[in-house]
Amino acid sequence: EVSLRACAGFGLAVYFARWLWCQYGVLLQGNMPHYSPECPVLASWVGIYRLGYVEWARRMLRHSPAVLTNFMGINGVMVTWPLYEKYVKKADNGGELEQGQFPKYLDELFGQQSIILMPAGKGQEKHARLRRKVMETMTPKKVLDVVPPDMATVIRDAFDRMAEETRQRGFAKFAPYASEVPRRILSAPILGTAEPAVVARMAAITEALIPGLVSLPIDLGRFSAFGRARRAQRQLTELIRELLHRTEGRHGSIIADLASSTEEGAPFTEAEVVDTVATLVLAGQVTTAETLPGLLYELCRRPEWAAKIAAEPLEFDQCEGDGVSARFVREVLRHYPPEVLIFRRNMKCPIDLGEHGHIPAGCNAMVGFGDAMWRMGADFDPDRWTHDAVRDNFLSFGGSSPHSCVGRTFAMVELQLCARILCKEYDVEIVEAKRVRNWQLGGIMFASGTVAGSACPGRPRERAFGGGGPQAVTKFKWP
Repeated sequence: EVSLRACAGFGLAVYFARWLWCQYGVLLQGNMPHYSPECPVLASWVGIYRLGYVEWARRMLRHSPAVLTNFMGINGVMVTWPLYEKYVKKADNGGELEQGQFPKYLDELFGQQSIILMPAGKGQEKHARLRRKVMETMTPKKVLDVVPPDMATVIRDAFDRMAEETRQRGFAKFAPYASEVPRRILSAPILGTAEPAVVARMAAITEALIPGLVSLPIDLGRFSAFGRARRAQRQLTELIRELLHRTEGRHGSIIADLASSTEEGAPFTEAEVVDTVATLVLAGQVTTAETLPGLLYELCRRPEWAAKIAAEPLEFDQCEGDGVSARFVREVLRHYPPEVLIFRRNMKCPIDLGEHGHIPAGCNAMVGFGDAMWRMGADFDPDRWTHDAVRDNFLSFGGSSPHSCVGRTFAMVELQLCARILCKEYDVEIVEAKRVRNWQLGGIMFASGTVAGSACPGRPRERAFGGGGPQAVTKFKWP
């Protein structure tokens, strides 16, 4: 007679055996790259949690240009950017590769029509159509026509409230403001409205949704991060649909343009609009929120660069260019990248890596573009970003790959304007720095930093984080 305990034990054993096979079965294939020994079942999560996602990815490629690992429960071969360009990029541009495999629960959060989850490259017409349509709504001209005035208002409001909080409490934590700024800035150009009620709904949704991207896929409703994220995704879908009907027949926002016929093609379906806007909102929120603290941190440490940036006008005649703030932002992104890996896979045949082995069919190719930029040197030198260097080596937004970031121009203007306003109108100095975990991203990203400020009468607007006293401290997190 078989007991319930024996059945439960057998089921658990089968479950773990399946996990072990998924993790280690790939090693039975020949001609595999160097393998990174990892904890059974938990795999790379141990290293990612101990070191932080960015540092873990950085260390993986220190001793070999190709390393087999298990990331988020899925086998993949992490490769350096030079190896990608030599062996993988041609197939990627030729449309032979699909977007890399992610846990299925991410499909539920991003949506099946998300452009970041679609196959891209030559011959992939659906992705090309969606990408052209999105790019049309975010051309440099449209970004410069619509965004900077609204951006400046949001940025000043956040910094002013930080200064006021510092005067009242003696310090102000920067992390909440770093998350608030991109959320408010994104609302008007993407959603078509900056109404406080809509911004507040979006704030609540993103705060619940983002932690779910790196949580265990256990849906316990409001009692688990994943359950709260699924609920938030449904709320985001409802909000986008409401705004979609509200903007019907009008232009001037991304959501309205995607739903309209243009030179780039027919309007998106409702599902395509919902998933695309959700992707843009999430990507824009995480990218900028994770970069702003690093930007503020480096500006505080480098007064000579802050002075140069302060001399630049607040008006933009191009989204990037070769200005001081553009070069400084690129160098910040090199040292504090919000993302460091690109995921691809070939479902039909292995990817040959020459003397470094091969990537089995269906196995992820995890391209370490962050590693390529870190290898440019440990020094902080914005002047390295000449026109040729930007074209060849600036990979923070995916470089020239088929899945490069469609919101690059938007993000670059946003970060540059933050730097210019901060340097022109505020004064901040660092008093200490320490590493802490960013729990909004599941604790796998580290954050750090403490700063203080005093008034600077020479500035056009005498604002400061600190109210003029050395005891006044503004604490903030940076990646």
